[in-house]
Amino acid sequence: MSTASSGGPGATVSLLGGETRRRNLFGSFSGGQVAVLTGASVLWLVVLLVSQSFPVLVVGVLALLGLSWLLRRQDSSGDSWGRTRGEGLWFWMRRRRELDVWSPGGDLPSAVGSFRELTYADDPDAPPVAIIHQRDRAQRFGPQSTLVAVLEIVGGGDGLREVTEVNRRGSRFGQLLGTLASPESPVEQIDIETRVLPADPSAYADEMAAMLAPGCPPALRASMEQLAAHGAAQTETYRTFATVRMPLAAVQARVVGRVASAEDTVVAAVDALRVVVDRLERSGHVVRGVLGPRRIAAMVRHLHVPSFGLDDLDGLERIRDGWAFPVVPMRDAVRVDGPDGPWFHAVASVPRDSWPMDVVGMRWMQNLVTDVNPATIRTVKAQHRLVPKRLARGKATIGLTLDTAAIRSREKKQAVSTGEDEASATAAQRVMNDLLGAGTAGDHAAVRIIVSAPDLAALRIARSAVSAAAEDSGITRLRWYENRHHQALVLGAPLARGIQA
Repeated sequence: MSTASSGGPGATVSLLGGETRRRNLFGSFSGGQVAVLTGASVLWLVVLLVSQSFPVLVVGVLALLGLSWLLRRQDSSGDSWGRTRGEGLWFWMRRRRELDVWSPGGDLPSAVGSFRELTYADDPDAPPVAIIHQRDRAQRFGPQSTLVAVLEIVGGGDGLREVTEVNRRGSRFGQLLGTLASPESPVEQIDIETRVLPADPSAYADEMAAMLAPGCPPALRASMEQLAAHGAAQTETYRTFATVRMPLAAVQARVVGRVASAEDTVVAAVDALRVVVDRLERSGHVVRGVLGPRRIAAMVRHLHVPSFGLDDLDGLERIRDGWAFPVVPMRDAVRVDGPDGPWFHAVASVPRDSWPMDVVGMRWMQNLVTDVNPATIRTVKAQHRLVPKRLARGKATIGLTLDTAAIRSREKKQAVSTGEDEASATAAQRVMNDLLGAGTAGDHAAVRIIVSAPDLAALRIARSAVSAAAEDSGITRLRWYENRHHQALVLGAPLARGIQA
């Protein structure tokens, strides 16, 4: 699917998604499931050759058929039944031993891992810019490791706008992603997140009361107080941030003429951030600034304990200071024990088979941001893994090939079509058509939602409200990270984690 605006100029970014089901080379089996079946088959053949027993042959065939059925079985939500049960069993075993309970004072939570904190300031009196150096998959700070920085921007979705203005903004944002995905750009991922907080009822009421004249009639005063109470219940505040992720090798390649030192790397990363800021400004976003270590730590602490403000910097010096309170995993939530009581969080994502199949506009997730009722503390994060045009075209070609093969195979069998294969093939064809445009690149997108509440009852209400808003956005379902909310909470941190091209 593409982020084109209805009636506007052509799309400038193609989403590598929109499938009605996961595409696999081996039909309905994923690569991991094929590996399990292969391993079980090899083990059975070895036992059969050693024993040369007919009962072993029969039992092995039945066991493989049963294993195949279990691997293909899905629960009511469309997820793998075996994986869901396995995750539940694994969570139960670890919870009994309290292996995932985390307390401050030592290493960071295992889902976060370790990272280096780099800072840059061209003026001693200016606030420093923070760059997070994260390890690669092999847990090394080598060329495949990444540098991450966080910018605060003025959200572009506030207020009602003309259709032409919405189209123009959508086209600009597509051009931004296409430019950042070019081979010359060191940026490989950009996350746009909006933090939504219900307004403080007392502060709202005080502001309304200050507007009343001293001699205001009692009836009018009572009416205004009722209006203030109603407005406070419906009013929310919004803060928008952009997290930029760059591979270390791509940043160091910008240092010309010598081997990049640590200082050269930081300077090159800051220069790349200046380019990102410039392109964000050209796309219509006002950048308030690049965050320093204390501001990023405040974001992390606020994510875990929302009673701390986003701008509350007391007691914070380093980024790791944001992880300051005990974390206790639960099946349907994660509990963080703050200084004034616990907070409960739940994390969800949008599965690829739940995305709208049609072309979506820039504000297609507006319901998740502005129309959740009752007011809920939440973060809506859109992650964009940027893929150069050449790689995006190859991925789209493979997807279209698999979809076409599935359609022809069903036609040969004269089976009734459910329409899923055709819809998925249409999405792949649309990506290939969009990639013909100048400056277009691929966008491997993911959407995360984090909801928070001070008690479990309120969290359940918040989850239902967010799920209803997702349906209004055309999202058929959300996948909640049951048994893994304590691990998934890192997706809400400004670390650009959780998505691969």
